[in-house]
Amino acid sequence: MSKNRDINSNTNSVQDVVEQRKTRITTIVEIALFAALSMALDYFIPSIGGLKISFKMLPVIILALRRGLVPGLLGGLLWGVLQILLGEATVLGAVQVIVEYILAFSAVGLAGLFRAAVQKTLYTEGARSKTLLYGSVATFIGSLARYVFHFIAGFWFWSEYAPEGMSPVVYSIVVNGKDFLVETACTIVIFVLLAPLFDRILRVKK
Repeated sequence: MSKNRDINSNTNSVQDVVEQRKTRITTIVEIALFAALSMALDYFIPSIGGLKISFKMLPVIILALRRGLVPGLLGGLLWGVLQILLGEATVLGAVQVIVEYILAFSAVGLAGLFRAAVQKTLYTEGARSKTLLYGSVATFIGSLARYVFHFIAGFWFWSEYAPEGMSPVVYSIVVNGKDFLVETACTIVIFVLLAPLFDRILRVKK
């Protein structure tokens, strides 16, 4: 009996290790995939009339709600790096690139703070409204964190573009505030429209 228990215990341990390894590999693949999707949306859904009519943050937010804070941050980081490598970044200097692309895009992954709450609602019958609520709040937080860095960069590096007589801080609030509101609203709207697919795109098997 003791030998059987030992064999069963060892078998379970091996299975646990295999499952953990599969989960890590899947997570790495998803980080790359969702970062690439966000990058692709930059190409196919450009700004319209000076407004960021875009939901390019959504893939990274979905990643964060699926896999959690660290994978979300890494997905945002990779998205920012792709911006630089593919020539989509406006480069003024090393510090500006770090603030506007490395830190700002990584910050979208803070949506992962709501991962546990969202996953719980996906396994609870009749909790779809809570999924929408938590997901929308997560989107707001991730977007706000990103635009805080864009705001800092706005008055730190782009102050010369402020109209005469306008404070660079006010200028950055106006420009980035407008983009933040429009892009966040667009992303939340698309997130809500995807509700029928939540079990497929958000839910992670236990």
